Amino acid sequence: MDNLARLKLRTEEVDETVLQDCLESAKSAIMARRYPFQEWPEELETGIALLDEQHQSFLRQVNRFYIKFRFKQQKESAEEQLDFLQNYLLSHFQAELAFMLEHGYPKARDHQASHQMLAIQVKQQALELKAQDYSPESVEAFCRFVGAWASQHIMQEDMEFCRFLRAAR
Repeated sequence: MDNLARLKLRTEEVDETVLQDCLESAKSAIMARRYPFQEWPEELETGIALLDEQHQSFLRQVNRFYIKFRFKQQKESAEEQLDFLQNYLLSHFQAELAFMLEHGYPKARDHQASHQMLAIQVKQQALELKAQDYSPESVEAFCRFVGAWASQHIMQEDMEFCRFLRAAR
């Protein structure tokens, strides 16, 4: 019996869309607690090569940042690395939005707003990191925040776009 069938049995909910949303929410919460990732989690695969490559690359960079500054305390290049992460994120957001607009995704602008909110939050977190002189605790908090946000965003909003693409084909 798969998870959807188990949930249906336990809740007596008949609407599979509601059940699927519940499962995706649960997966997101689990993924957020698993950060930083030892390896790329299958649950974050969208099936769209461009997005998957960029997501993997970004989270790999966050993992490197985490290891480098949380454990090795190499503060001398922290600001440069942080700028790189922020720029990569913005570049990815632009590519993802262009892809969504190219495919006529009706929620592309809402998706863009979500990205803009994260960009603001990352900038605030980066200022906090600098203010705390890249302390191990602040580095961990930053990486956990970014990793958790990315996991939840991919599993909910990006996957919603993927469902739209599959339905459009």
